[in-house]
Amino acid sequence: MLRSARYISFLLILALALPVLAKPQRHKRRVNKPQAQLVAIFNIRLLGIDENTSRRVLYDLRQAFKRAEGFRLIEKALVEKRLKRRRVAEDVPIEKVVSALRVHWVLTGVLGGLGEEVSLDLKLLDRGAKEVRRVAVAIPIETRARRAVLDELLVQLLAPRKWTGTLALDCSEDGAQVQLDGSFIAATPLIKPLEGLKPGKHILRITKDGFGEFSRFVAIRFNEVARLKVDLKNAMVVGLIYERGKPEAPKRVDAGPEPTKPPEAAPESSGEFQKTAAWVLLGVGAGLGGAGVGLAVAADQKTWGTVLAGTGGMLLVGSVILFVVGGGEEKPAGESSPGIALLPGVVPGGVGLGLVGRF
Repeated sequence: MLRSARYISFLLILALALPVLAKPQRHKRRVNKPQAQLVAIFNIRLLGIDENTSRRVLYDLRQAFKRAEGFRLIEKALVEKRLKRRRVAEDVPIEKVVSALRVHWVLTGVLGGLGEEVSLDLKLLDRGAKEVRRVAVAIPIETRARRAVLDELLVQLLAPRKWTGTLALDCSEDGAQVQLDGSFIAATPLIKPLEGLKPGKHILRITKDGFGEFSRFVAIRFNEVARLKVDLKNAMVVGLIYERGKPEAPKRVDAGPEPTKPPEAAPESSGEFQKTAAWVLLGVGAGLGGAGVGLAVAADQKTWGTVLAGTGGMLLVGSVILFVVGGGEEKPAGESSPGIALLPGVVPGGVGLGLVGRF
């Protein structure tokens, strides 16, 4: 009896281990994310500005890089370490400094103040120390406004094509000719807003036979929609409001095309679950069937041997059915999907398990 129990235990362990050994290992798909471009801030000279103000502005400038996707600002300590390792002094030509820093871009410039006015003039240098572009802005005193200006400054420097605004025009008369900065745009009504406009003042002219000419400056703001309503009959503005859009951080410098979004891993289908269940049923069924034969032959326990062998056989049949239907396509929501359930039942000689399938 003890020998038979050991034999049954061995078969059950083998049955449980078989699905794990037989199940194919699936590896997650690697997703290659675009590497962030390195930026260093070097030698921003202070001119007529107190230490506390300069510290706040430079701190907010560094924080703005954390919101700029696709770029990483190296720390000031690392800048000093790389210059010291290459034995480069701060008063040497800028070409040697840029080469020693080993980054994609270098920001340098002047932070100045005159009374309560604070301005920041920055230059963007490439790896060859060549000036790519230059932007100067007035820095607000209020913290939230200052951070918004610095975010916009980075967009102007790093991704100028993203530095745009939108004009939505609503004219009282259809068929009027719309010109912006001397170029014909379209006839009213405009199907969609005018996007991709450079922030600043633009000259808008609207003309139509039998009506007076409408002409005025319209201010376009970064990442905002200027909704302008015009009464052409009286040649006047009925309303002008600005709607703030969600700030869009710069993604890549305009030196080349932006990388495409890496493909996402495909979701696991329900067929994988059916295959796994099939392997489990196969292993358990083989183990129970072997145990039943062992009990019936070796231990002369025909009743339990018949129950175990019958149950194992039904599980083997169920595994075959799951293997057949497991490779099918997913059913739409609301339709019945293939499946197998185990239900207790009475078999000749004792109690066993029954299979109920839906296909």
